[in-house]
Amino acid sequence: MSEFSDKIKGALLGYILGDSKATGTNCQVSYNFDILSALTDLISKRKDYDEILAGSEYIRVVNMTKRLRLPSKNIMYLFKNVKYFGYLDRYNRKKTKIGTRLYTFESNDAMNRALPLACYCLTRPDDIFDVSNRDCSITNPTDIAKLVNQVYIATLLCFIIDECSQSEILDSLIEQFFGENEYLDSVLNAVKTNTPLDLPDAPKAWCVTALYQSLDLVFNKESFSLNGIHKTNYTIAGCLWGAKYGYISLMRNKNIRIYMARVFDCDAANGRDVRSIDPIDMSDLSRTLIKISGDN
Repeated sequence: MSEFSDKIKGALLGYILGDSKATGTNCQVSYNFDILSALTDLISKRKDYDEILAGSEYIRVVNMTKRLRLPSKNIMYLFKNVKYFGYLDRYNRKKTKIGTRLYTFESNDAMNRALPLACYCLTRPDDIFDVSNRDCSITNPTDIAKLVNQVYIATLLCFIIDECSQSEILDSLIEQFFGENEYLDSVLNAVKTNTPLDLPDAPKAWCVTALYQSLDLVFNKESFSLNGIHKTNYTIAGCLWGAKYGYISLMRNKNIRIYMARVFDCDAANGRDVRSIDPIDMSDLSRTLIKISGDN
């Protein structure tokens, strides 16, 4: 297994660890996993990223899980029918409740599907911010959401490529992004100084909160723990942790091996928005992610 392949497979393992814990079943994954899989397959088949087709895939998966019943597969439907979404910022939180989920323009949704985009950009580093912005705009079309997504994907890439030390990666992020946005500055400063994020009223599923919790985990924690991380951010933090250490390193941990055995042996009934996976699901997806990265 090459180093890129090990880091990509590790990122996927961390993603599944986080997702299965977030569902509350400790053995099933959510519709986020299916969206990640759909985007990976789409990029693999087209050998390119297309936001119109990607958006249609996201709608298909959401319809399939019955969280929303969107009557159109045209991605423009998302923008023309904003009643399905709510706008969120720190001071004006207008939310629209659909079923049991709150949809917001500044949520962490785009970050949950960032892994295939990071893999795709491994051989296209000049395209990283363009691709990140185009995909983020499908569900989170605000400046702060797009900026946060850029930082997250850039961090994923740095850990996958693994050519810089941890401190060098953080310093590079600060050099490139500090001063772009006050919320992002708060995140980078908190991570750099290893102090709590000074945004006490920040929503838990806000993209800024998700970025802080995932960066704080990989830059300031010595062992993998989701304590202090909100469950809506488990996949985002877990994916980054897996990219940092890689699959082989993670699977040396006895607790992780036992936990993944339970995930793959889950006999719980599939629900409306959760389902079981097996080793073949993970193997096929990791192989496709490695393929689109060019590391094969």
